Amino acid sequence: MNDVQLPAEAERRLTRFTQRLERLDIDQLRIYALRPPDRMSHQRAMERAEVLAFKSGRDKVLEAARATVQEWLIRVFNEHQYQPTMFGLNWGRSLGTVDDRAEIARTLREAVTALIVWDLAADRDRAELLGAWGGLAT
Repeated sequence: MNDVQLPAEAERRLTRFTQRLERLDIDQLRIYALRPPDRMSHQRAMERAEVLAFKSGRDKVLEAARATVQEWLIRVFNEHQYQPTMFGLNWGRSLGTVDDRAEIARTLREAVTALIVWDLAADRDRAELLGAWGGLAT
């Protein structure tokens, strides 16, 4: 088992991010999952961050953090699947398409990656990976 721990500031930043994330309304999640305009630049930033996580020994911490956020996202969508109203279930309300949900999961995964390697990554890579989630990370 990898015993590498995050620096205290990274741990605080990740905790603050997840606390703020949990306070978001489910309808707001799609707003934060905006696609980056330059996909190649974005992909390279992700690759660099994952290499940094591996080289620093934070890869296990990264996978655990990603799994935790993924489980949270699945739980949130499951809890909001059916919303009863006075006259029955609100069938007309949409939680988004499968593609919308996948994009939310992908961008959250990238944001968590940026948080885990915050002190190691270049500012531009952090900003690229955080995207609209960056406001929750500060």
